[in-house]
Amino acid sequence: RRVGRIAGAFAMIVAGERPEKRPLSGRRILVTRGADRAGPWCDALARAGARPVARPLLRTEGVRAPELAAQVARADWIVFTSAEAVRRFGQPTGTAKIACVGELTAEQARRAGWVVEPGPEEASASGLARSLVARGIDGANVLFPCAEGARDVLPRALRGAGAVVERIHLYRTVAEAVDVHALERDMVEGSFDALTFASPSAVEVLFAQLSEAGRAAVRRVPCAALGESTAEALRKWQGSADIVPERPDIESLVAALETYFCREGR
Repeated sequence: RRVGRIAGAFAMIVAGERPEKRPLSGRRILVTRGADRAGPWCDALARAGARPVARPLLRTEGVRAPELAAQVARADWIVFTSAEAVRRFGQPTGTAKIACVGELTAEQARRAGWVVEPGPEEASASGLARSLVARGIDGANVLFPCAEGARDVLPRALRGAGAVVERIHLYRTVAEAVDVHALERDMVEGSFDALTFASPSAVEVLFAQLSEAGRAAVRRVPCAALGESTAEALRKWQGSADIVPERPDIESLVAALETYFCREGR
């Protein structure tokens, strides 16, 4: 088979054609997803010709949640701001309407069997809050399954509009034991062609541990963010997010990386 591929490529060159170099061919792409989710990302990048390097920054741990039957039964709305919260919440019960912060979370909810209301125009906690307030949330019982330490942007806005919001902690995000010095050295030496982030927490964990030299090195490398909230975290630390795919999935991320490198002519 290998001989056949070489022969085919040689025939193209003889005929005046050269095999087209793909935009990500040979590029080292840092994947910061958790170890349990990095596989599909690395596979998709490798299929596009890239050389993915997995350095998980985070992992999630479940926490002991209270019995949810009573809360679900009285809820008018259940709102999700992460796919992880959907995964840990379980199967749909009750008659509550379901709202999700973005398409990635909504897709996870649909796969779990939920019927999801139309999402906000802006895929962020504040965007979801504005969408729900516009629909009329005064007096509604809202259940907010989330991680420990999840930002209070959404519940605060909903309470301000008259909703009764109950937070339910289903999991916590824990930083992985990463050799930050080795990772920083790789960045300073220009070992990566692009960095990818799937959550605001991953951005925070990395930048909080880097030295100024490491942060400066990151600013010289294209950074890709999955979802608007992750892009916001990147902008907080370095002023911009170079690559933000239209849809928050790995296929769209790969396509956005390809478009970026084609446009930049690198």
